[in-house]
Amino acid sequence: MCVGSDSRRSLIVWGQNVHRIVVMVLGLFLVACGAVLPPAPQQRDASIDADAALDAGTTVVGDSGGPSDAGAASAIDAGFDAGFAPADAGATNPLRLQVRDLEWAFAPIPESRCANASVTGIGVNVNPASDELLVYFVGGGACWNLATCGVGTSANLRRGYGAADFAADGIRRWSMFSRQEPRNPFRAMSHVVVPYCTADVHAGTRVTTYDGVVTVTHHGARNVDAMLPRLVATFPQVRRIVLVGSSAGGFGAQLNFPKFVASFPNVTVDVIADSAQLVNPSGTLVTEWGAAWGLTVPASCIGCATDFPRYLEHLLATSPSSRFALLASMRDSTLTPFFNYGLNVQAFNDATASVLDRYDRSSNGTYFARPGLRHTYLEFVTQLSSGEDATTFDWVSGFLVGVTDRRRP
Repeated sequence: MCVGSDSRRSLIVWGQNVHRIVVMVLGLFLVACGAVLPPAPQQRDASIDADAALDAGTTVVGDSGGPSDAGAASAIDAGFDAGFAPADAGATNPLRLQVRDLEWAFAPIPESRCANASVTGIGVNVNPASDELLVYFVGGGACWNLATCGVGTSANLRRGYGAADFAADGIRRWSMFSRQEPRNPFRAMSHVVVPYCTADVHAGTRVTTYDGVVTVTHHGARNVDAMLPRLVATFPQVRRIVLVGSSAGGFGAQLNFPKFVASFPNVTVDVIADSAQLVNPSGTLVTEWGAAWGLTVPASCIGCATDFPRYLEHLLATSPSSRFALLASMRDSTLTPFFNYGLNVQAFNDATASVLDRYDRSSNGTYFARPGLRHTYLEFVTQLSSGEDATTFDWVSGFLVGVTDRRRP
């Protein structure tokens, strides 16, 4: 789950605790996918010095596809315009993002929207020497009714997320984006960060008004649709894309996988889902999530709208050249209540074990599952030397070079 630096961590921990209370009292829970369902009531329709780049600030990239957002302007006013790249006279695709190599830039995407209907965008750091691309989906909760959206614990639900937010965000200093950290298997790749501000696990397609009181633009999937042509234009040399996400971002990475395959037909697309096991929730929350967000699954995935493990099986079976990995805690203390298991961590443990069985039956799926309560293994990690985090990143390194090392308690 995710919002910025030390204050980002404090805010998210606070939000998770508040959300757990709401969930426990009202029986409401988080995350996942489904098919497009009937509208809900009141529906409105290489190793380079990255630290030097950080010290230079965050570029705000103009986009020929439309005007930049107000957040971008405020970032420039605040001094985050270092490294702005002039247009490439030789560029033939107007959607190509004009950014300086090896420097972080924020690219507003005019068609994209946060939950409050403000424009958002993506963070980009291009390594021209690499033909591999890391696309990271940020996590941060979700909401699907008046109670959850009214409390507003999902990241950036009310304030949105623009260039100024990215400039102040500590995410760029996480280990997975360090070009100096020797244990970071992503260090030589180009990096794209997909911020989270839609409260729909990056997978919504609707603007929904809850009980006539709160209106939320759940456009996570539409934002991905708007982002993809720009990635295609900016990374024409890419041969491999690794979709990674933690918590809500991990579900977003899995749910948006088919879009990347369709947009990059000759590219290998792999997935690493961190604390985002596709278990079936207890009760009938799938219907509520689907109606609130307008989630979709591939038409060929029969029955997947209400059976998440089946969706996982569909991805594994229909994309044999792709590899799928899961980092998970068997008794994840955040996902257990969010999936309507309340305090029954054993039931969630059993549901997670059932998901791991799906990976076991495949030739292209693997996992690293631990027995504890921890939620997320990649977010907020800023240094790697030894211990649990170092072990995690070493395991990810093996996955990226083709090692199938399935670990469960």
